[in-house]
Amino acid sequence: MKLFIISIVLLASVCSALSACYGSVTCQNMYYSQLEAFIRVRCCLEKIPDDIPIRAKQICLDHNFIADIAPGVFKNLSSSTHLNVNNNKLTTIKRGYFTGLNSLFYLYMNENQISHVENGAWEGLASLRCIHLIGNTLMSLMPNYFKNLSSLQLLHLAKNRISVIWEFSGTEGLFGLAEYKIAKFQEAALWDLSSCTFLSLANNNLRSVRRGMFQGLSSLINLFLRTNLISQIEHQGWTGLKKLEYLDLRDNKLTTLKVRGFAVLVSLQKLDLRENYISVIQSGAFCGLNELKSLQLSDNKLSTLHSDTFVGLSQLEELVILENPITQLNPVPLRHLPRPIALGLSWSREPSFWWDCDSLCWLKSEEQAGYVTWLRKGLLIMKPSCHAGVQWEQVMCELAFGEPQYQFIRYSL
Repeated sequence: MKLFIISIVLLASVCSALSACYGSVTCQNMYYSQLEAFIRVRCCLEKIPDDIPIRAKQICLDHNFIADIAPGVFKNLSSSTHLNVNNNKLTTIKRGYFTGLNSLFYLYMNENQISHVENGAWEGLASLRCIHLIGNTLMSLMPNYFKNLSSLQLLHLAKNRISVIWEFSGTEGLFGLAEYKIAKFQEAALWDLSSCTFLSLANNNLRSVRRGMFQGLSSLINLFLRTNLISQIEHQGWTGLKKLEYLDLRDNKLTTLKVRGFAVLVSLQKLDLRENYISVIQSGAFCGLNELKSLQLSDNKLSTLHSDTFVGLSQLEELVILENPITQLNPVPLRHLPRPIALGLSWSREPSFWWDCDSLCWLKSEEQAGYVTWLRKGLLIMKPSCHAGVQWEQVMCELAFGEPQYQFIRYSL
């Protein structure tokens, strides 16, 4: 998976890197035979050039004024693997746009004005592995939007205006919304993407995770939903994502984590819930997450952690809960977590996020025993910031006579 992502990054940078060598303003009109790269960047083009060499593997036409693609313009380019039309004026992906590009692997259409995808737009692109549609104006993912993309591994739809993803109808034992009245499960927007391992819907307008929304994405490993308006996760909203390892829900509107809300995500290793409004974590909310290694809960509204808040997290290695209005922490909520564990509790100078370190002698004991370590972010160490500006290193706990645990606290100033 890492090799696949690295190769995408390298290929994505070829056009911009080559044009950058010759300046960023003037028209770049060249063909690099050694790299088999055809480049016409910032040339005020209004249509696809008709003199692209047949041997061109990489076609870079970004930062022009192309508003339409003539049918058949790519008919002789069956060996091309890379097409970049970022920053143009395209509004619709039409059927026939890509006829002839039978070997295309990577397609970049970022920062256009695309609001619609015609049925059959992807016909002939059976080899396509990567689609970038970042920064367009898509408002919904309609039935069959991504049909005939059996090899697609990465789909990047960040920074659009997507608020609706068509799902299953609920008939024939499948999930969906009755009001959409989708007649066949094949019509679900993401149904054909069984090879997709990376999906980004970040920076859109999604308000909920609906039942059946991701059904069909059976190979998905990374799912990015950050910076939407998600306030609800429906029962069975994650159905079909049994291979998912990373889920990013940062910067949404969640307030409550319901019991077994993530239970079907049996392969999940990292869950990012930062910058929501979570004030309630129901008992058993994380049950089923037996492979989870990292849990991020920073910048929420948690004021209390209950005794069974973290039940089910038997493999957890990192827990970050800083920037919550929690001031006291007893050992009971963390008793279900394995040791050693790396914690992130605070770095804030804001008094409302300072800890009552009188309640943390048990944690000092675990730190000294090596059961607890502290996460870092750059030079910052996420140790507790205590009331009255006392540093964690200044907290000294004493063993009460006859008691098997630390009971009293004094500060070494």
